[in-house]
Amino acid sequence: MGEEPYLANVAKLGNNFLLVSMLEALSEAFIFTQKNGIEPQSFLDVISTFFGSPIYDNYGSIMVNEEFEPAGFKMSLGLKDTNLALEAAQEADASLPLAELAKEHFSKGIENGLEDLDWAALIKTIE
Repeated sequence: MGEEPYLANVAKLGNNFLLVSMLEALSEAFIFTQKNGIEPQSFLDVISTFFGSPIYDNYGSIMVNEEFEPAGFKMSLGLKDTNLALEAAQEADASLPLAELAKEHFSKGIENGLEDLDWAALIKTIE
């Protein structure tokens, strides 16, 4: 990542931010399509064909099947990393509006007792 060791941490936060962004968007897409009459598994099949990504397949299945335990990565850790990304962005004078939205949703989920569930349970807070 460069000569400075802290850049590895920035790269990790950037990667986790991409995962958070995917979870936020995937949650919203599942809710949107389901409320318009599409079964979640059918939509996941479309996503799998369109994106062909193990990340979408894995987290999409967790959301569709509501298998949030055992957590691969807890919601509380998702909030922690989102906060770290927001702090690093602020220091760099960068804007992460999607991270702000996800932070709100993670916080709401934690307030509702979901902190130990997989961070894919983000969908429960958006519902």
